[in-house]
Amino acid sequence: MSNSKRDTEEEVLGPLVEVEWKFKLDKTIYREYLTMEQYENLKEIPIVKYCKIIDEKRY
Repeated sequence: MSNSKRDTEEEVLGPLVEVEWKFKLDKTIYREYLTMEQYENLKEIPIVKYCKIIDEKRY
């Protein structure tokens, strides 16, 4: 991915953070880059057992 495309993506979406979460009754732990808005929304979902920021995305 070119630098200009990454810059545009970050300008539109905002900074990305690496998030780890687990759903209740699920053994799988998920990890993905999300926007802060997505992270805030995810941690409010009742079926999410835990949700935490692991790291900020660095380009």
